[in-house]
Amino acid sequence: MAFVVIMGLSTLLLTAFLAYVNLILVLRRGLNRLKNRHQSGLDASDSILEGLTVLITHYNDSEKIPDLLQSLSRQNYTGSFNTYVVDDHSAPAHLQALEASLKGSSLKTHLMQNELRPGKKNALEYAISRLKETFIVQLDADVVLKADFLSVLVSAKVNTKADILLALVKMKAANSFISRFAAFEFLSLQMSGMALAALERPIMANGAAMAYHSATWMRFKEVGRKWDSGDDSFLVQAARRAKDVKIVAVPEANVSTNAPLSFQSFISQRVRWGAKSVAYPSFFAKSVALSVAFLNISLVGSLLWTSFFSWSNVWLVSLFFFLKAVVDYPLLRNFARLSNQTNLLRGYAAAAIFYPFYISMSLWLMVIPSQKKWKGREYR
Repeated sequence: MAFVVIMGLSTLLLTAFLAYVNLILVLRRGLNRLKNRHQSGLDASDSILEGLTVLITHYNDSEKIPDLLQSLSRQNYTGSFNTYVVDDHSAPAHLQALEASLKGSSLKTHLMQNELRPGKKNALEYAISRLKETFIVQLDADVVLKADFLSVLVSAKVNTKADILLALVKMKAANSFISRFAAFEFLSLQMSGMALAALERPIMANGAAMAYHSATWMRFKEVGRKWDSGDDSFLVQAARRAKDVKIVAVPEANVSTNAPLSFQSFISQRVRWGAKSVAYPSFFAKSVALSVAFLNISLVGSLLWTSFFSWSNVWLVSLFFFLKAVVDYPLLRNFARLSNQTNLLRGYAAAAIFYPFYISMSLWLMVIPSQKKWKGREYR
């Protein structure tokens, strides 16, 4: 009986682990390509782009947008750009504070009100359909830009002739385990997204900081229509399938945002991101999500089973926890060095142990019937 248990556990965990290792090898190739391009550098010779528009989506973030506006006003980009803020049905107090911030800013900023149904994608559609400019830099209201953000992004656009550019978003962690873990986990997401984009197989983007031609966004706006969010990932997956759209990752162009402070806000954010994966138009994107989910669920399920029914085999599950941490670390370390985020690897052992439990909990919350909310608003 003991032999049967060990063989069953070994087969399950080894199958899940080998599928995951295959993904790791793919990400490694992408990260090496991204690293080589990063080392070769961009030709940032004061590139100028006509018709450049910065589009900021805002929903109840009035306390954060002054920092964004200030960072925009301090850009070293030598060209001109227009700035629009589209408000997505914010509460009256937030809208009033937003209007005051715009009036007090040195930037000439145009405020638009989303007249479509609430939701970020609808707000973007409302704004983009009314803008004449052809190239849009999309930002969330809670980010802060590096001084060279626009100049690096424009240089990448001019040099690569890309239709969609994926910037890097860094999370700044507070002094708590949950906040640090959220920033660490986000680092792994950014690494995966940028590595796969470098292989010309993008499956995710971050709508907090990306850029595209307005015509490209409008072309694929119906993909993922029933979802209130996910415009970024649906866009890059649909564009990649179209074959005639060039997508480039630009980690040199980066912004920062604060990591969630509470476990509830963290898990709600990740459930919202993960829930839409079932509607991804890309089979490859679904296979990546399945590979990650399969290993982590297998680890947690096996640990719980052996803890209650076969304590003598806990060592086998612990071995695979260790192996996963070992294969993950080089990728995360290399990307952390590339993006100057090595501070997020402190406490890696604790984060590596907690990660499978977090993934399993997130998946459970995605499938159970419940009222899902983000920033106090229900979402689909």
